[in-house]
Amino acid sequence: MEIINKGLALASIEAMAKVEVMDKYLDFYGKKIDSIEIRSIVNDIFGINLNRVSEEGEGKATRSYPDEIMDGVRQILSMEGTLSEQEAYIMSLPKVQVMDLYLQYYGEKIESSEIRRVIDQIFGINLNGISGLEAARISLYSKGQWISKTERDLFEVHTGTGDIDVWILPSKYLIENTGISTLPEELQNLLKNLGYWYNSDKGTFYYSTNYNETVPDVFKGQTMGAISNIVNLITANNPDL
Repeated sequence: MEIINKGLALASIEAMAKVEVMDKYLDFYGKKIDSIEIRSIVNDIFGINLNRVSEEGEGKATRSYPDEIMDGVRQILSMEGTLSEQEAYIMSLPKVQVMDLYLQYYGEKIESSEIRRVIDQIFGINLNGISGLEAARISLYSKGQWISKTERDLFEVHTGTGDIDVWILPSKYLIENTGISTLPEELQNLLKNLGYWYNSDKGTFYYSTNYNETVPDVFKGQTMGAISNIVNLITANNPDL
């Protein structure tokens, strides 16, 4: 973060959301930025190592990227063969290489919001959503690493390889300060309505997709919304928590 701190010396970084830090730093940078620099900035600000995500085969599990990603990569590679052959080749590439190729196709200076959108489309990592988790007091373990975690978080969301499954746990902080050792009944009911079920191996509520593909962003949002409702209820009843 040293370079970013220098670049934002006039701003109070601690008071800013992570997406704001990213926006302001890229505004300060003021020129086209390459993929390697983008991944370094994401690691510095969000603590997410996109290179490691790619190397370990983590990230979005999908049969194909969105059309704009596929078309951009095809053009840069001047691909021949059938569409299915082209798609199979692109999907065999490491995610960082797909990112490099697509940003090469993108060409002009790319805005911070566009960078985040491309990262979500390729890696399945929603930096906008992650930026809001600290205030939501929800920890997230995904892509083989802690994506967001603070000492006073009340719940933990864990996802498996490729984000094809997810399970929810009370945090150590919540257990130690309230005696709650299982998910509150209100949260259990909300999760059941979303399609979660009790998994005895995990000892908590669990959801898995049917086709070994990443859980959709809409479902992730519904899950976080359900947990946030219970966080608000708990903190309203326990103002010192």
